[in-house]
Amino acid sequence: MSIRFVSTAASRFVAVTALTLAAASGAHALPLPGLFHLHTGASIKASGDTRLLVKVENPNTFSRDVAIDNHVYTIPSGEGVFVKAPAGTPIYAASNTFARHARGSVIAQLTRGRNVILLP
Repeated sequence: MSIRFVSTAASRFVAVTALTLAAASGAHALPLPGLFHLHTGASIKASGDTRLLVKVENPNTFSRDVAIDNHVYTIPSGEGVFVKAPAGTPIYAASNTFARHARGSVIAQLTRGRNVILLP
């Protein structure tokens, strides 16, 4: 009886351990923005990708439309959007809600060393 009990306990331990490891690896694969870096420096250098990942934030009370690299983004009040584009890419005003910028004028440019751009 004791050999059978040890065998059953050992098989249960192996099954629980396997399920725990499978669940942990599945949870690690979930996309969790803000908790992990999206790209490491080594993977960017290896892939030859020279684009920048920048967050464009709208701290204003109105939603703003911006055009970046031929894409128009509507950014709600108090929200932000991540943009991946080459360095030097201009950010254009795509709406008339900007006080000091007319539609189509350049607001800012994506530059290295600037991870967050606040809209005026």
